[in-house]
Parts: sequence; C-alpha cells; structure tokens
Amino acid sequence: MAYIVIDLQNNVIDSQITTTNLLRKAFMVAKKLKLRDFENWISLELNGYKTKDDKIAECRKIHGELRGFNPGEGWIPTLFNGYVEMQDTVTKSTILQSVSELENLINGKNHTFCIAFGTDAERILGELFGFETKYKLFINIIQIQNILETVRTTVMNWALELECDGILGEEMIFTESEKQIAIEKNYTVNNFYGDVSHSQIQQHTKNSEQKK
Repeated sequence: MAYIVIDLQNNVIDSQITTTNLLRKAFMVAKKLKLRDFENWISLELNGYKTKDDKIAECRKIHGELRGFNPGEGWIPTLFNGYVEMQDTVTKSTILQSVSELENLINGKNHTFCIAFGTDAERILGELFGFETKYKLFINIIQIQNILETVRTTVMNWALELECDGILGEEMIFTESEKQIAIEKNYTVNNFYGDVSHSQIQQHTKNSEQKK
C-alpha cells in the first residue's frame, strides 16, 4: 500500500531525487489538501521570486565578497577601511532564482557565482574606493547549497507532521477526513521554515550572474 506522504519523506533523504522534483511532489500534496500557504511557497521556490511583494526566506539572504576589477590583477577584494555599515549593506544580497537554477549552479564547475552592480551603484562604489571600475559580489556556492538543504528540511518536517496528524494520502488520494484535519491544523510555512520577511533587494539573473 503506497502513501504519498511517506513517499515524500523517502524522497527527502534520497540524494538521487532533485530538490526540484521533491518540490513538485510536495506541491501535489499541498494542492490536494488545499494548503494555500504551502502552495504559494512551493510555487515561488519552483518558479523563482519575482517581485518585492514576495516573501523571502531568511536562508536566501546571504553575504558575499565585494571585488573590483583591476586590469593588471583581475578581480581583487575591496577594503572598506572601517565602513562597517556600508560593508554590511553592499555585501548583502538576496537570492531570487528558482530551485532548478540553483541546482544548475551547484552542479557546475564554479565554486562561486557573481552578482553584478548597476551603473549607479558602480559609480557610488568608485567614489567610495577612489577607483572607477567594474564591481561584483562573489558568492560562495556553499551558501547556495544551504538554501537547497533548508528547502529539503522544510519539506521533511512538514511531511513528518502530516504523518503524525494521520494525513497520509493512500495511492495519492486524501480522504475527506484527512483534508478536514489539514484545514483545521492550518499548516503554514513559518511553522517549519523559520522567519520569513519581505525582500528589499531585487535582482535579475542571466546564467550565473545577477545584477544589483
């Protein structure tokens, strides 16, 4: 006898199952149980975060290393010389790409990916450092891996809670009793994911490079 919720739990710990496919199955569960909060979150993770009104999980808010391009030495780290607040602001970013894009980054050969700055931001940075050039924020790929791991853990915790509440979905079908329990429990992502806040930094990506 097959239960979709138990199958979902097994998929979480199966390294051969991509996070993208895991989320697709999780979306089926959320849709069948009419759990709108989980539907919306999974949809954003699958399709990417698009607007400033989207709720962004804390794990997607990361820090990188600011580097400027030196014609003779290539991309070199910048020194903020005590400008702690400025450094925190400039090196902070929010990852908006879909889970499938993040998986492609993880599976690539690079250990970092870059976020490019717009013209106005580069002008301000040039004035700050006294050197007009291109600037990029370099992100360690481990931080991207952490996002994917957090997503999988969230799905695992949710699926375990569903089982504890007697919601299993035999042969991918949920009974009216299971649906009613899900409605009464009113599962929300915050209960399993942690704090979620509105994103204040919006970026766009092309290949493995974003722009601030």
